[in-house]
Amino acid sequence: MGTMNFISSRIAVSSLILVLASSASYGAASPGLTKIYESFIVSKIAAERCGKIDADTQKKFLANFEMVSVFARKELKARFPDSTDQTVEVALKDQAAKIAERVDEIVKADGCGDEKIQKLLDAYRYHANWNAADPPKE
Repeated sequence: MGTMNFISSRIAVSSLILVLASSASYGAASPGLTKIYESFIVSKIAAERCGKIDADTQKKFLANFEMVSVFARKELKARFPDSTDQTVEVALKDQAAKIAERVDEIVKADGCGDEKIQKLLDAYRYHANWNAADPPKE
């Protein structure tokens, strides 16, 4: 890959990461798919670090996570039509790594019994049982 392609690729990845970070930090009027994707990621990381998740719950979570992941990729491609599939994948993986670092910091500082971690484990179970066809609860 040439130097300009590499630089362009890194800039595109950085732009996508900024979009992901800003959607998680500041939110939007309605949760975009990238924000929902990040909610799945953060609960998944917490469950991997601290959860005792049964196989059935894990299977249901992963099925829903896959669906959300597909639509998050599509949303990013629509927002950044010049991005390649690879650029989108790298941006999503980089953001997941940053989320994992934050969860690890909480676990290290406060342990798995921390209220924030317990809420994330509740979110994991919610994501596992979530049905996209159901209307949102008020």
